[in-house]
Amino acid sequence: MIRLLAPLLLLLAPLLLLLAATAPASARTIAIVNGKIVTMGPAGTVEGGTVIVRDGKIVSVAKGGAVPADAEVIDAKGKWVTPGLFDSSSQLGLVELVAFANANDASARGSRYSAAFDVQFGLSAGITSLAVARSQGITRAAAVPAAGAHIFSGFGALVTMKPQDPILLRSRAFQFVELGTTGATNAGGARGAAWIEFLDALRMAKAGAEPAYSEKALKQADLEAIRPVVEGIVPLMVHVERASDILQVLALRSSYPRLRPILFGAAEGWMVAREIAEARIPVILCPFVSLPSSFETLAATRRNAAILGEAGVTLAFMPAPKPDVPMVGQLRQGAGIAVAYGLSWEDALRAVTLGPAEIFGVGAQLGSLDVGKTADLVVWNGDPLELSSYAEKVLIGGRTASLITRQDELRDRYR
Repeated sequence: MIRLLAPLLLLLAPLLLLLAATAPASARTIAIVNGKIVTMGPAGTVEGGTVIVRDGKIVSVAKGGAVPADAEVIDAKGKWVTPGLFDSSSQLGLVELVAFANANDASARGSRYSAAFDVQFGLSAGITSLAVARSQGITRAAAVPAAGAHIFSGFGALVTMKPQDPILLRSRAFQFVELGTTGATNAGGARGAAWIEFLDALRMAKAGAEPAYSEKALKQADLEAIRPVVEGIVPLMVHVERASDILQVLALRSSYPRLRPILFGAAEGWMVAREIAEARIPVILCPFVSLPSSFETLAATRRNAAILGEAGVTLAFMPAPKPDVPMVGQLRQGAGIAVAYGLSWEDALRAVTLGPAEIFGVGAQLGSLDVGKTADLVVWNGDPLELSSYAEKVLIGGRTASLITRQDELRDRYR
């Protein structure tokens, strides 16, 4: 009988191996107990709470509560537990060294394409800044393309800070356009030229027109990249700082009602906070901006976030005024500064967790510690918005992530 079955088993062996490889792995359970759980969801803050994570998802958040027998237990007594932080303006996964072209995949100034440029193809988990971001409690980020030679910079992506590829969470998450000083410079030296170039691109994309030939003209691929923006499929992240520029962006809705703008920068946003709130357009800003460093930020103030928040604007924070400045460690500090200048603590934490997740359309999966959501969470030794606090444990998708950075390795090597 065994001899008769042997040939059959040999034939079935590849199928059995395939079934074994595709079978679901046994669920991994982690319990974070005794912590101050800041859920950012309907449950609010749970003192002495327990979070149960199974197979990458949050299955329970409660005060006390039974711990499964098979769970890996993390004692968070005296510690804070929050959702993983979300950096809304970064080049994480794209840039190793800003000054070297072969180590920078965030921009291609020499490319003949603009809106069609897509950062997803340059992403790599091998970029050392991802580990630095993890050590700061950042679990997800928006990878923003840097300004090229045109007003359109291209498609940005959402990325995860997990230590292995693929780190791409969502490709073509937004299109980025420069309509402030940088856009004016790229269009020939004046905002009037930048806006004509921008409106002409929207018109041609909407009409499906063929591009006219010239070295500076948009290519067919660029127009095809702008079309889903006009149709409201892809959000449009617009870099503007001046109040007058912001109002012009708001007015776009009258001609393009499906457009989904996201204001980026908005240093003078506080001056038109009511109008932004009524238009229901979110704002990504840097809480550090407080000086008139250019003519488009003459009215900058650190009260910007507080005033916009009071008006009801959905906010997200970025750690530096530009995405090509690698300052991930300043994300929490900026949120703390916003609190010092009038924004509530809860709204400040929301602006680095649930706020950006909602702005980028992933709020149903990320940004809060609600049952059913992806288990991105951080255990802090104290208040996460205090500079003296640090991340002790970081879970990304329910898996404990290493907090060792390249800097740590160099310190240990040469100590």
